[in-house]
Order: sequence, then structure tokens, then C-alpha cells
Amino acid sequence: MMAADGEFPPVIELNVGGAHHTTSLRTLRKYEDSMLAAMFSGRHNLTRDKEGRYFVDRNGTHFGYILDFLRNEDLPPAELSPEIFKEARYFGIDALCTLLRDVPPLFGEHTGRQEFIARLPEYQENVEKLIQTARESAVAARESKAVVCVYKADSNLDADNLHTCRYQWCASFGPWNATPGINDLLDSITVDLKDRRYNVEYARKGECGIQLGELSWQSCPKQFYEFTFKWW
Repeated sequence: MMAADGEFPPVIELNVGGAHHTTSLRTLRKYEDSMLAAMFSGRHNLTRDKEGRYFVDRNGTHFGYILDFLRNEDLPPAELSPEIFKEARYFGIDALCTLLRDVPPLFGEHTGRQEFIARLPEYQENVEKLIQTARESAVAARESKAVVCVYKADSNLDADNLHTCRYQWCASFGPWNATPGINDLLDSITVDLKDRRYNVEYARKGECGIQLGELSWQSCPKQFYEFTFKWW
């Protein structure tokens, strides 16, 4: 049943993912451009539970922090910021998203790590190659390994000089021109893998070191790291 604007009571009973919340219609409409305001504008069909509460299929605990912000502009605990950010973005609470981006750990994620990743050629594609290689060798094994090549840009050296490196690899990260170093890159890869619930760790395998050219005293600086995926 579609509710007209005047059909909503001033006090709204909500069932958000099984958690019950009570708030005012005014609170839900605080930001006119938000999804919550649109939901309670009278323009949409809203589902009710058997008790007549308006049902929203989201995390009920996290929704409490959304209401705290709408009521008093209270921010969630820092450790919950990533989860609340997702809910704020879903409900279209742009003001909360903006504030959460400016506090740890989201500040570092959005202004640091993501900006760094954006400067790395084909970063996401290489992460997928790493995962695919590890999964392909995981049959009947407790763990599997995959080697990646890492090369940070050096304006004084052409590491793409044609030669065959000492190690084989499944994915190559770099080169890049940014302050973060190789360990920062490896930590970033690990963060993304763990976010996808992979149990993983890495260790240095070695450096290519092959001399670049017969008359050159410089050697290939490409480094190789082995990622170990533990499956059980």
C-alpha cells in the first residue's frame, strides 16, 4: 500500500533487520535528498512486519548510529566508521559520509591508500590474477603460494630492459611514482585480500639482479614476493 504524505504518524516504528527502533518522522526526513527522506515521502511502497512496523532490510545495530547522527550529529566509534560509512552511503546521508571520511581509519583509506592505488597500473586486475593463481593450486592442499613481481619507479633506471628475470610471477605491480614504498604496496594488497576473507601472508623471495646490458653496471631491481594462502 502506498502511503500519502499525511498518512505517516509523527512517531515511526521501525524494524531494521530485526532490531526495533522508534524515531520521529521529522528525524527520518532531516536530509531531503536522502534515501530515508524519499522512503518516508509517501511516494514509495513500504513493507511492514506483522506488528505493523516499517521494515528495512539492513543492519539494525548500525542503523542506531545513523539515527544518532540524524538526531544529534553524533559520530560512531572510530572502529565502526567503515561499517557505518557503508550504511550512510546506502541511506544517502551525505553529511555523515563527508564527516566519516575525515576521521581515522577512513581518512587514511580514502585520502591515502586509495589515492596510492589509483596511481598503480592495473592494481585491481593484478590482485585478481594473484587470487586466481592461488586458487588454481589449492586443490587438495592446505595452503597454496603465488609469486608477484614488484617494481617501484626509478627515473635513473629502465627496469623494462628486455631480459628474463630469475623468478616467474603471476602478477606484476608497478612501476609507480609516489611516496609509499614496496612494503606499503604489499600491505595494501594484504588488506584487500583480508577484506575478502582470505587468510594470507607474504615473504620476500628475492631480487632479479640480472645485469642490464653487457656494458652496464646496473642490475634489474625488480623484487619478488611470495604470498601464502592458507585454506584450512
